[in-house]
Amino acid sequence: MKINNGTKKAQELIHDMFHNYYKGKTLYDCYGSCSAKKVQSWEAIKRDCERLGGENLHITGAGSHFYSCIYAYPVIDQETGEITDMVIRKETAGNTYELTVPIDDYMLMKRRMA
Repeated sequence: MKINNGTKKAQELIHDMFHNYYKGKTLYDCYGSCSAKKVQSWEAIKRDCERLGGENLHITGAGSHFYSCIYAYPVIDQETGEITDMVIRKETAGNTYELTVPIDDYMLMKRRMA
């Protein structure tokens, strides 16, 4: 589900990307041990993140049955090969949310959090 800039949901995704580390970064930080289905879904998300050239994959919330996570991946201009935007992608049990952020804005937010 594409999210528009300037909305409450967009602000929530930006907050989760740079501020919300639920009990650590990985599934194992949150659960210690977990079901095979959770491990399978986490590994699939990690593969997607890597395939897209993503960064900063981390858990944003976890309960006994479900977890949510977030990462960002670049949008690359096919003609110039330059990164033009970053897409912040949040995966939940029921939805996937994506917010496209201009690369300069993303880098500024990232520097502020360093």
